Amino acid sequence: MMRREHLQMVVRACGVAIACLTAMPGRAEVLFDNLNAPQPNGSVNFSNTQWGAQKFMTTTSGTSLSLVSLRLWNPNSTTGGFGIEVWDATGPSGAPGSPVGNAIYAGLAGNLSNDSSNILTVSNLSFALQPNTAYFLVALGTSLDDQPGGFGPQPGTLAWNMTDTSPSGAFDGNSSGWAGPVSQNFYMKVEAVPEPSTVAMALAGLACGGSSLFRRRRVR
Repeated sequence: MMRREHLQMVVRACGVAIACLTAMPGRAEVLFDNLNAPQPNGSVNFSNTQWGAQKFMTTTSGTSLSLVSLRLWNPNSTTGGFGIEVWDATGPSGAPGSPVGNAIYAGLAGNLSNDSSNILTVSNLSFALQPNTAYFLVALGTSLDDQPGGFGPQPGTLAWNMTDTSPSGAFDGNSSGWAGPVSQNFYMKVEAVPEPSTVAMALAGLACGGSSLFRRRRVR
């Protein structure tokens, strides 16, 4: 009887743990981070028609994108809108293929600093990712306004700094085609947390295994 009551307590405890872990955020895992790399070696401008993309990889467990940081700045006082999207890596030679879900960020260029060390951080995300999979963060103009120029209006642009870290996973282009990987990487940090369902399933399996073991012992 004591063994049965003990096992029931374990199963109930596992159930409570599953509920708590499902509701609580997991420990963040850094999937990509070169923000502390050597000083920027130039930058690439992106606009409504020319975008920048940086690759990152997930790990073995199911993960949920929780935070991204990019060294984006506004050197030309550009106005209008821009966004950050997650793309898969199904394009030719591992290039960006197509967007995954909705944009993870939509903002106004006027809110970006003109300081080249500026870092835009987007936190409190909950964006499901597949394990052991390559993805890209893509920075693109969505409604950037043209800027005055000596020979007429010029496309509005924002800048994404680059560094000489390797191997490179940076591409330049748009949905019609991408060039790369180029010889440098965009400055970026990507964090993810375990999917609550991943941990919950493991605990549920443990509880079920304990129940089966008890039943086998009782039959004997």
